[in-house]
Amino acid sequence: KVGDDTFSITENKDPSSLTATSDFNVPQMILDKDDEAVKAGNDTFSIIEKENPSISTATSDFNSQEVLDWYKDSYWRWNHPYRIAEGTEVWGGVDVPVFWRVPLSGATTVEQIITHCYHMIVAGTTGTSKDGKAVRSQNISEHLSVLTLDNGAHYLNIDMSTKEGIQTAKKAGLGQSGVADVILTRYLYNVAELFKDTGHTGRC
Repeated sequence: KVGDDTFSITENKDPSSLTATSDFNVPQMILDKDDEAVKAGNDTFSIIEKENPSISTATSDFNSQEVLDWYKDSYWRWNHPYRIAEGTEVWGGVDVPVFWRVPLSGATTVEQIITHCYHMIVAGTTGTSKDGKAVRSQNISEHLSVLTLDNGAHYLNIDMSTKEGIQTAKKAGLGQSGVADVILTRYLYNVAELFKDTGHTGRC
């Protein structure tokens, strides 16, 4: 009301800025540009579709119910009690925590907390930390075994960062093994297959 806010002070020092800023409507400019882009077929998604025609087909064929059905028997509902091994006779299975690794979201830090603070056995790694690089340098096989690094971190000898690695983990029976304390991956849809027909489920 007094006109002592930062923007008013700036205008008082430079009166010429008043006209420029009073005519400047950012939201409307953005909407107008978006409308023009959509009409011209130059919006971001249209450009992506032109460069990658397969995306258009993929989105048009997307069936949300199919995805829900795929997840239904693989991931235990968030609002249900956490199922642990000691309660198998009650629940009929156990939950395996699945951490969805989103690039550039601090996943490497979470991985270090899981391994060094909670001392859990991890299936999967971002591969960017010193631990991750050490795990990636080990032999990957279809037989599950725990790798213990020099610093005490525990990892399974499988690669959950690729779809091929997840298939290897499936053949090794990771979903029903109970060996991993947590699974770290960016492929939630593919990891869901680990728990199919096992009685166990992932918990995101």
